[in-house]
Amino acid sequence: VDQQANASLQQQTSTQHPHVQAFQNNRQEAPGTPLSEPVAVIGIDGIFPGSPDLQSFWKNLVDEADLVAEVPAERWDWREFYGDPNTSKNKMRSKWGAFLSDVDKFDAAFFGISPREADMMDPQHRLFLQVAWHTIEDAGYDPGSLSGRKVGVFAGVQFNDYQALLSSDNIWNE
Repeated sequence: VDQQANASLQQQTSTQHPHVQAFQNNRQEAPGTPLSEPVAVIGIDGIFPGSPDLQSFWKNLVDEADLVAEVPAERWDWREFYGDPNTSKNKMRSKWGAFLSDVDKFDAAFFGISPREADMMDPQHRLFLQVAWHTIEDAGYDPGSLSGRKVGVFAGVQFNDYQALLSSDNIWNE
């Protein structure tokens, strides 16, 4: 990309959305390295422990907040499993974690998903759908306008074990 086109793209995108401006301000490239392609982050969202949105997340980072807490009672009773795993079966030494709030507040109907299917979905999949939708909203797009266009969704995923968990409980046969 030539320098003039790159400057034009930066000027257009930096005035369109605050996330793009923040990205451009924090971008670090090796001196003299030309951009191979322009990149614009036009929508962003995230859910993190103690941070239901990005504004809360950044505030918690700035405040150096400790978001690790005792396992919430509504999740599970840690007392039942707390102990020495070397001397007792099915015990662990931790009663702490960093937890997302409202993970049970998925609106299946909004996404055209039946309640039964939603109950069997990996919770990370449900959260991914919500975050992807909020990212589109944050970018200011009508989701219907994206059909058939070159649009990318990029996500970090940690585990892929929910199907095995469901299979072990024979939930598929109910």
